[in-house]
Amino acid sequence: MKPIQSVEISTEEQMQLFGLKLAPHLKIGDLVILEGPLGAGKTRLAQSIGKGLLVKSEITSPTFVIAKNYLGRVPFIHADAYRLLDSPSGGLQDLDLDTENSVTVVEWGKNFAEQLNDQYLLISISIVGENKRELVLSSAGERWKSFNL
Repeated sequence: MKPIQSVEISTEEQMQLFGLKLAPHLKIGDLVILEGPLGAGKTRLAQSIGKGLLVKSEITSPTFVIAKNYLGRVPFIHADAYRLLDSPSGGLQDLDLDTENSVTVVEWGKNFAEQLNDQYLLISISIVGENKRELVLSSAGERWKSFNL
């Protein structure tokens, strides 16, 4: 997996704008994996991607239910695999997610990405200051190889 772009984010508003800018590029079948430590902004980014996909209902963290489905301009799945990280068996494929007919964003999903799709966009978020984040976008497969936002 090769990094294709790096973006510095200085405010929560910039994180939201990044998600809003990414959303129009997403199409049914796309998988976006969000990685980073607790508090890095993964949920905020997923929420803004959902808003950019014209989801009208409130997008809340799926930590305890693992995955939530929403309707926007396309079906949107927001999943959080944190509780599955130590699972000795199974994973996201056991949840019967319709990822082929949705845009899917998975927090903490790096270990499960290839179970869902062999092509995905990985966004690794690093905390580099109190409000500063660095987003490194990496591509798995041809779909995202030349992507630049």
